[in-house]
Amino acid sequence: MSYTEGYTDKLPSNMDQPSKTRSLESSGLISFIFIVLGLTQLLPWYCFINSYGYWMLKFTDNETAYEAQTQENPYPSTDYQNFWTSSLTVASSSVLVIFMVVNLVITSKLSRNSRVYPSLAIMFIVFAFTTIMSVVDTSDWTSIFFVLALVSAMICQMGGGIFQGATMGLAGNYPGNYFNWLLQALKFRDRSLLACSPRC
Repeated sequence: MSYTEGYTDKLPSNMDQPSKTRSLESSGLISFIFIVLGLTQLLPWYCFINSYGYWMLKFTDNETAYEAQTQENPYPSTDYQNFWTSSLTVASSSVLVIFMVVNLVITSKLSRNSRVYPSLAIMFIVFAFTTIMSVVDTSDWTSIFFVLALVSAMICQMGGGIFQGATMGLAGNYPGNYFNWLLQALKFRDRSLLACSPRC
């Protein structure tokens, strides 16, 4: 009689989990998931900052005249156009940092799924709202739309901060090469968007 005989029957059903993990690692699925997370985790936010022409059109007081302007005869810019980029950067960046810290605080109180799924839902709702507003004529209430756009960006960054923090925490539970895949995807995403931004 061997020492292990009769003992294996008492093992929990989840003891074969390491073999399943090794199988996923060998297939490259985990690496692919972290690459996708790195490329897409702040995608709604980049839609805000890479749509400069759209925001300038929405914040003008005469869309027809603004579209008809030329380099020799530019249409006068409004205060909303002048202050949009700086307002968006200050408001959204501060919210992102604050909610990444909030994610650290609530980590011990809420499970990862309880943080990730609501944050994704928030970003999806804000993105849908922004998409709908793109076909709405806001020329008669530009000031209200300016505030709505800023608040939408801030709410989007609230979800983005929690989601980004939770994603980093998830990568920290895996070997270092997976965290490296996530960082490389983040770096590639930022460089790609920087290269494309002059064309947006």
